[in-house]
Amino acid sequence: MKRELNLQIHYNYIYNRENNTFSFTTKNDVEYKVSFIIDETFSSLSGHNIPHIYQIVIEKISEQIEPLDNQVFKTVEHIIRQFFNKTENSILYVCSDSDSKERKRVQVFNRWYQNSLYKDIIRKVDKTIRVEENIEIFTSFMYHKDNPNSEKIIEIYIGIEDLLNDEK
Repeated sequence: MKRELNLQIHYNYIYNRENNTFSFTTKNDVEYKVSFIIDETFSSLSGHNIPHIYQIVIEKISEQIEPLDNQVFKTVEHIIRQFFNKTENSILYVCSDSDSKERKRVQVFNRWYQNSLYKDIIRKVDKTIRVEENIEIFTSFMYHKDNPNSEKIIEIYIGIEDLLNDEK
């Protein structure tokens, strides 16, 4: 007897153009949203207009606990890949510390990238930013390998901690 293969590698998602948000629901009825929000941090800190930089927000909307579901990973990966169809786009990922799980989030994000099918076109740089004596912010910055502004945006990203601390 032949087993039927599940050929769907990611969940179907809906794109809301108005707020630049993708939504999908898992087989366990857990709803997720992936949003790309314009980030002006690089522009304001550097004093230069640095367009096409977004923060990515990956949010589980439903309250129930989601069992491990690889299709969530594949769906987020597919959405990010679509985002990088525009080579000028860049993503700043800031691990939320609202529930003291920021270290776990950075590990999950790093694992996602390491297992990604798109590492050959999407570059990732990580930085832990110390903003006060006991406060660290875990961040990642992703950009397309053919981004024409890559040298400038990486330079700003690497120096972001100094720029933030100089403002104090």
